[in-house]
Amino acid sequence: MSKNATDICTILVDEVYGELTSRVFRELLCYGRLTFPGLLHHTRLTPRQLRHALTVLVQQHLIYWSTSTEDGVTSYEANEETSYMLVRSGKYIKFTEDRFGEVASGVVSNLLLLGHARIGDLEQAYNVVRPTGTAVGFSNGKKRQPTNENKNRGPSLESLHLALSDLLQAGLVTIVNESHFRSDADNRTEAEREMPNPKAAAGKYKKELELDWERKIQQKLEDWEHGTKVERSKIAILPRGKKRSLEDPESNQDFKRLKALLPFTKAAVGTAEYDLDTIIAGAGYMDADLVLRINHDKFTLIARNNHFVELAEKCIGAATSKVYAEVLRKLEPQLRKCREELTSSEDLDEIDLSTLPQVSTQDLTALLKDGSELAAAIGVVDSAKIDLTLTDHRKKERRKKSADVDSAHATTVAGHVSSDENENDYDSTSSDIKSEADSISSLSYSSPSKEVNSLPSSNRAAMAALRQHLLLLCEHPHRFLHHVSRSATMSEKWAVNFSALSSTLLDVALTQTVSARFGPLAARLINILAAKGKLDEKTLTTLGLLNQKSMRALLTAMHQAGYLQLQEIPRDNNRQPSRTLFLWYWDAARAGARLLEESYAAMSRHVRRARVERGRVRETVEKATRTDVVGREDEFLGEGERHALGVWRAKEERLWGQVGRLDEIVAIVREF
Repeated sequence: MSKNATDICTILVDEVYGELTSRVFRELLCYGRLTFPGLLHHTRLTPRQLRHALTVLVQQHLIYWSTSTEDGVTSYEANEETSYMLVRSGKYIKFTEDRFGEVASGVVSNLLLLGHARIGDLEQAYNVVRPTGTAVGFSNGKKRQPTNENKNRGPSLESLHLALSDLLQAGLVTIVNESHFRSDADNRTEAEREMPNPKAAAGKYKKELELDWERKIQQKLEDWEHGTKVERSKIAILPRGKKRSLEDPESNQDFKRLKALLPFTKAAVGTAEYDLDTIIAGAGYMDADLVLRINHDKFTLIARNNHFVELAEKCIGAATSKVYAEVLRKLEPQLRKCREELTSSEDLDEIDLSTLPQVSTQDLTALLKDGSELAAAIGVVDSAKIDLTLTDHRKKERRKKSADVDSAHATTVAGHVSSDENENDYDSTSSDIKSEADSISSLSYSSPSKEVNSLPSSNRAAMAALRQHLLLLCEHPHRFLHHVSRSATMSEKWAVNFSALSSTLLDVALTQTVSARFGPLAARLINILAAKGKLDEKTLTTLGLLNQKSMRALLTAMHQAGYLQLQEIPRDNNRQPSRTLFLWYWDAARAGARLLEESYAAMSRHVRRARVERGRVRETVEKATRTDVVGREDEFLGEGERHALGVWRAKEERLWGQVGRLDEIVAIVREF
């Protein structure tokens, strides 16, 4: 881990949890894996202080811990990923509130504050009580009337559990497992200990047995991290949006079967398996002893999808980006984290579309309510009114006219010119244009699919407009979607190559950074080098349409900043500059690493600056945050104090806003 990354992680821990925990966390980042005596030696703390700091860090999942089965010694290791995620707490809460409401955002806020928590603790925090009867919200067969006390104490038990169900099904929260407190290496060691490697296998079947053992190990690790298939299937049938009655016609499910699968029973932190049987007959509430935590991987995946939607809006339009947002939202349950896709090829011929996440056209019928808006966003032109010759470049058009004149003159000399000869000449000169247009036309104006014909007549036009937006996403150079044609056994589907789109998003971010720092001409040179590869100054001057003096200034500035690389190729063994060929080239990976380090350093400086600004008005801030002053600032604060407080809040908002924008760059480079 680099120095800048260590600084920002330590500062965030210090900002949220105090100096004691940040001191222990910094030593773990610097020295790596340490035991309790080692931490005492490096931190110079008392055992009581160290135990208190370790308790907070373990509760917040900021460190890993593992106890050896051989000597019983416990080791601790810093979790730099979770520590950096502290900067995204506000984004998590805002996104959850926009999608699931205030109750769900309050649950996410509490889980971020507590690290992990029991459902019973969340119920106590919201001051809700479980009913003693068998029906939800009923007592002695009569509906319980809401009182002023119930109204003022916050959400009801039903709304709280429905919010938890929504978060569990979306994957934004997950059930805590013992493996979440261990590092990846420790989890691998523990899985290998539970499933020994068959070393004594025969030579003929040794390779097959090792592959099978490796698959079992990976499956074990996946079950520890995301839950078993049985647990995920039970989470998938949790009620959403409203409380289901005993026989809900909208759910189309047998409640007796649902009741047997719905609630979770006691699962203490540290147990590897969960017993998911019913404990409250007919109530449908999850067990109070179930422990939950935030799933940072899912939030990162959703943030990546939002960046893709923004890119589609810039490149195509707002209406098409809404369609793309719905496609990505339908694909969210199929993905658990970023960078888990199998393919990264950008060539359509080399992509196995079966390995990509796919969604069918029928699954996108939720967009039909906005069918009029989708249809109005695309203009339909009759193919007979399209002149394909207008797509020619002016120079190509002049050459074509001159060629037509020469051929007509030669034909006139030889004899009579027939209409068939003119048509053949036109077809031969524009065969490429026609072939390309026919391929697009066959995809865009093909006969309606089975999904469209199965819909009511009022929705067929809307579905056709939706399909046109999907085809626009397919035909764009960024290839936001890939079209999977329907067959006899499979309906029409749309696939997304997330790896290629992530690379495109990184290229766009790097190009914007270079353009902002060095100007648009520098971005032009970067695009040329990315497309052509390694070039010398003479070739780059010709392709970039720049004079040599201005081009050298740009190349030198970008090279000194670390965004552009230079390779020296000597023509002889003397290595004289006059006999050396200098080639400039663009390495997106190195430029991204450089941008990442600069973003870390800038974030650290912004957070430190916010701390300095807060220290200047510390007394006023402490006075304004008192419980008896909050909401009554005009009464308890003077005019000078209110002005100083307003100036400080404006500065802090700008500084932390810039930190959030830098975090988006970090996410694009490091995680997407």
